[in-house]
Amino acid sequence: MTEMQVLGENGEDKGTAKRQLSLAYHYGDGAGLSCRNAAAAVSGLLGGITIDGYAAVFYDAIRPVNDAIGGVTVKVTDDFSAIDTILGDAKGSEILLKGRQAYIFVHERQMVGEGLNQDRMRRQKVYTDAFSAKVKDLIRSGDSAVINDIYYAAEPYMVTDLSLSDFSAIALNASAYEDGGTVTPEGENMIVMYESGNEYEEFYADETSIANIVKELYY
Repeated sequence: MTEMQVLGENGEDKGTAKRQLSLAYHYGDGAGLSCRNAAAAVSGLLGGITIDGYAAVFYDAIRPVNDAIGGVTVKVTDDFSAIDTILGDAKGSEILLKGRQAYIFVHERQMVGEGLNQDRMRRQKVYTDAFSAKVKDLIRSGDSAVINDIYYAAEPYMVTDLSLSDFSAIALNASAYEDGGTVTPEGENMIVMYESGNEYEEFYADETSIANIVKELYY
């Protein structure tokens, strides 16, 4: 939960409100305006740190981007048998995801295991970790052209203010880094009753924890 600009359907300013971070993209046009509003919300959450660029990549990019690097190998731990035979048969083992299976692994939630969003988020992290590791290996082995392949595969499904040269510079720099894992701020989970009568879980990050993370990572 964080303070953000609330925008109308046509981009009109409706003031600010504390909302779920992901809603910052919802307030906008689904393109550049949404991205800029999301970037502003992230900046505010992180104490005003500058966000140098944005890229919103839609789910339809999963297949072409995945296949642009020759597929991604992951271990299947969820039960996909109700939705896909190949992934269903692969439970408990590693599989090279190609095309449709990559999309299903990253995107689908209903009819997969218990259908929990937490499980899908875990799979998405498994996938992005494996994807990043493979791209790093390709770049380090001298295949820097893979950066162009990824960009052009994603381009029809992406809204960004980053040029190909920007994208390449970021990828080349990142390939030299070691993955430090995921950083999670301390904070408080609260169950909140909305006017609709529905209950939702909200997470409020501790400001001191956020400040310490920003200091450690950026300064």
